[in-house]
This record gives sequence, structure tokens and C-alpha cells, in this order.
Amino acid sequence: MDQFSAPSGAISEHDDPEYEKYYWHNGARLAPDQSAYCLNDRGFNYGHGLFETFRIRQGCPLFWSAHEKRLIEGLLRLGLLGSQDLEGFIDQLKHEVANLVFPQPQGVLKLVVTAGSGPRGYAPPSALRQPERFYSWSPQTMAQNAISDAVQTTATDTDCARAGQALMVCAHRLPRHPALAGIKHLNRLDQVLGATEAKHLGFDDGLMLDQAGFVIESTASNVFVVRDGILLTPDVSQVGVAGVMRSIILEAYGSLGSARTGRFFSASASESGPVLNPIINVTALTLGEVWAADEVFLTNVVRGVVPVSSLTHDGKTQQWPSPGPLATQIAAWIETTHT
Repeated sequence: MDQFSAPSGAISEHDDPEYEKYYWHNGARLAPDQSAYCLNDRGFNYGHGLFETFRIRQGCPLFWSAHEKRLIEGLLRLGLLGSQDLEGFIDQLKHEVANLVFPQPQGVLKLVVTAGSGPRGYAPPSALRQPERFYSWSPQTMAQNAISDAVQTTATDTDCARAGQALMVCAHRLPRHPALAGIKHLNRLDQVLGATEAKHLGFDDGLMLDQAGFVIESTASNVFVVRDGILLTPDVSQVGVAGVMRSIILEAYGSLGSARTGRFFSASASESGPVLNPIINVTALTLGEVWAADEVFLTNVVRGVVPVSSLTHDGKTQQWPSPGPLATQIAAWIETTHT
């Protein structure tokens, strides 16, 4: 489990048995009918802010270091804090998070950080102020490794297909925006449009391409495909979110952009599946490569590893047995080493 060390003095205030779906503003719990957003908050008006969604296990946020790294990158890029103020702000977050989640056993905590209130107009105030922090807690619903249930239903190809997600290729394209790529900024309208498409047509999720036609992500997850034993995932340096689960997998493979040997498979054959070459490539992924893949899966922090059973585009559907062998191995590794 990723180490999370809160500053000393973190105390739980949540012996309340009704502590389930609640909200906090700057560490103070809000009444059910109480609003925390100010109408002149720059996050509310302009999307000037960031968010992180933490999976909570045994009262601790998993993968804290990866979340913190991405959050710091976003704070600096959006000008929410100067580098000299980062350490104190992160310590404050740790203190607040520890108070909010301990001793709750498991669930999902969402953190929204905004630039706070300001005058009319896009330009920020001349003096930086402490960012506003908004938290929401949900009890565990989907906060488990999604492949766990899927692995139990692999008796037939039909059962496998049911276990995975049915995806479509969204018509809406993601604009390239390297200044915002990777971070979880508050403007999610592209994802809203993609998810609306998928929901309207009855699919579980939508695969999103950029304006050059390369595969980037689904509306809520990163994408991995396996072809000829090699793991491929899209380059998100120009557009897309650098997901925490994605970073955990890349780090485990010892690669942040180059092809190197990973840990999940040995080079010897086994009775459980084919020989897979443990190499990962971060690449400009084409739709054709996804279509020709041997297996496809999605990742995000809340749901873990999510197998994909089908992809529909231009009236045609490609199907895969799901979950695939590599997705199963990675899910098991994450479950045993990080949760």
C-alpha cells in the first residue's frame, strides 16, 4: 500500500453512523443543505481549478504519492500556488484528508481545489491567495477492482464478454492542448459530450480520439491494448489525463515512454495463457491498432482494471474475450501489492 503519512495531530471526528455522503469546505463539514461555492469562485465560473479522486482503503488514500505528484504539477501549471507555498499546502491537505477518511474503512473521496473568489474577468487577482478546498465522500460502491467479479465469470466466451465493457468510438474529438494535458483540471466538457454520446446509444463508455484521429482515452479512464504480447497505451503529452493507475503500471514496467522489460509475465509459456512479451510502449495509438488488439482494458483509480469486451465503430463491432490474461495479471498484482 502506498504510504500516506498525515501530520501529527490528525484526529477523526467521524463516529457518526450516518457518515456516508458528506461534503466539506476547507476541512469543515457542511450541513446537508449548506452550499460552499461562492458565485464568484473562479473554479465555478472559469474552471480555474483541479480535482483528484481518491480510493480509500482501511482509512487511507491509495496511491497518495502519485496523486500528490499530479496535483502539484497542476497547481504550478494553473498558477494556483507558487513553488515556495507547495509544502505547507500539501501538509494541510494531508491533515484534512486524514481527518475526513479515518477511520472510514473504504470508499471514495473527491478533492476539488479552486483559485477561490476573484473579480470579474478571466485574469486572476494580482496577489495569489490560498486555494479553496472542497471535499466529498461516498461510501464504497464501485471502489473495488472491477476485474475481480469478471474473473469469476470466465467459464465461457459469453460469460467473458458480459464481464467486460462495451465501448463505442465517440464522434466528438478531443482538442490538443499541451498546456493542460495530463492534469485533472475542472473543465471536463469534452468528457461530458463523449459520455453523453455513449449513454444515448446504450454503451458502457466511449473511446475518445484527438483531432488527428489518434486514440487518447475513454471518457473516464485510460486505455491499454495488448498486441502480439506487447502492451500499448496512448501518449497523453498533448491531450488527455495522465491517470494515477496508468502511472502505477508504467512505473512497474520501469518505463515512462520507452519500451523496457516489465514484471508481470515471464518469457516461459504457462497453462494459463499464451507467452506474452512483457514490454510496454507509450505511443501515438491508432484506432486500427486497437481494432487489431488481442485484448483491451481500461484503468482508473476507483474501478481499477476494467476489461473491454467490445468496440463499435461505423456500424461494425470488434469483440474480445474478457478479461484477457494480461489484464488479469495486472489486476491481481495491483490488488496484492497496492491495496
